[in-house]
Amino acid sequence: MSNNTIIQVHTTIKDDMEQEEQFTTTVRGQVVERNGFCFLRYQEEESSEMGNTWTIIKWAVTKEPVSISIIRQGDVKMKQVFQQGKPDISTYQSNYGSIEMEIITHDISVKKKQKQGELHIQYELKMNKTIVGKYDVRIYYQKIEGVEND
Repeated sequence: MSNNTIIQVHTTIKDDMEQEEQFTTTVRGQVVERNGFCFLRYQEEESSEMGNTWTIIKWAVTKEPVSISIIRQGDVKMKQVFQQGKPDISTYQSNYGSIEMEIITHDISVKKKQKQGELHIQYELKMNKTIVGKYDVRIYYQKIEGVEND
C-alpha cells in the first residue's frame, strides 16, 4: 500500500493543575474503507517515544453511537476503545514494561467527506489508577490526489 493520505494528529493535554501541553504530528499513511469500517494506518515518527510503532485507527462508517479504536503495534503495544460515557481498561506495553490504562470518553465525533475527514475525542486518562490528564485529540486526514493504493 502506498502512503496516499496526509494524517495530522493534534493533541491537547491538561494535567490536574490545568497546565496545558499541545502536540501536533503530521505523517503520511493510508485510509481504507472496508466492510462498513474506515481504517487509518501510519507509522509513528521515529523520534517519538514510541520508536518503531504502527498505529491503526478504526471506526464504523454508519454505526451509532460512535466508537473509535486506536491500536498500536511495534515497540509500543496498546489498544484503546473510545465510546462516549463508557470506560475502557487496557494495557500499555513498551520496552520498559506494562502499565494499566483506563480511559473515560467524554465526547466523540466523526466527520467524513469524500476524501477527507476529522475524528475528535475528548477523554480522561488514568494510568495505574492515577489520573494523568484530560486529553483533546483531533485527527484530520485527507487523501492525496493522484496517489492510489497499490
